[in-house]
Amino acid sequence: MGVCCSVHATEVTEAMYAFEGNAYIGKGTHSKVFHAKHKASGDDVAIKMIPKAAARQEWRREVAVMKMLDTHPNIVELKGTYETEDAVCLVMEYAAGGELFQLLIRDGAYSEDIARSFAKDTLTALAFLHDQGIVHGDLKPENLLVTSKHAKKAHVKLADFGMAAVMTTKQLVDKDNLTWAYCAPEVLAADAAAAVVDAKGDMWAAGVLLYILLSATHPFDPDGRCNKAILVDRILHYEMVNLDAGWEDVSVEAKDLIRRLLDRDPTTRLAAADALRHPWFLKASVPTLPLQSSLRGDLNVYMRGMETRFRVRVSVSG
Repeated sequence: MGVCCSVHATEVTEAMYAFEGNAYIGKGTHSKVFHAKHKASGDDVAIKMIPKAAARQEWRREVAVMKMLDTHPNIVELKGTYETEDAVCLVMEYAAGGELFQLLIRDGAYSEDIARSFAKDTLTALAFLHDQGIVHGDLKPENLLVTSKHAKKAHVKLADFGMAAVMTTKQLVDKDNLTWAYCAPEVLAADAAAAVVDAKGDMWAAGVLLYILLSATHPFDPDGRCNKAILVDRILHYEMVNLDAGWEDVSVEAKDLIRRLLDRDPTTRLAAADALRHPWFLKASVPTLPLQSSLRGDLNVYMRGMETRFRVRVSVSG
């Protein structure tokens, strides 16, 4: 295992890009993202602007990690960087479909087959990162972008490497600022105020996301009413909602993969490469009828509640 040193990002300038009329895409804790075009080629890009006064360590780490990586079809590419007087600007690959869960909400009903495709893309991205010695560290719905506005044509692009870490550095996550809803139990159980970022934490988060994809509910907060203390207690004590009642339209293989990703023991939790060899992905076909949760529009309800309570970034210290 080693970190790839191929650098594809180039030095660019502000003058190379023109912002679109409705340029604003979204924001993070310390950044705003805008839609722009490369003037010479006409190519769409996303420009992430981070104020120089905010989270200097975060954006430096994000640029450093992304420059370590070869291009990959399931990871948003860093095309270059430039600075203005007040901000550091990351010129990124543009994901035309926006956030995955928002795409599914717009499209309405979707099947297990479509969910499997998105899960495979996500795990493929994680397998690549982990093989290169990189941990994402902040896997959650808003960091899964898609290439198309149509679910059947879209592929996942993993984004936002502000919390990423090189495995050998043992960078620490400040537990006071964790995204609790996607946090692994071994991190929550750590006695110290900070916990080591590792690949198995990414895999736990992937299990939570897969559970949500297939049910539009959180495995430890099915009613969407838990505060932080209750949610943490449930994760620590593994009070995961039963995968039988209400899951009749989901395949046995999908439910087995969820259980193996949401394994409280990180030493036996599936790695990304092993998850991609799970029978769910090897099976010739899975149900193509719309999931009942998608017919009811449950994902929209889930996302509204989670954004209000848990849309919190992770701060990392070296």
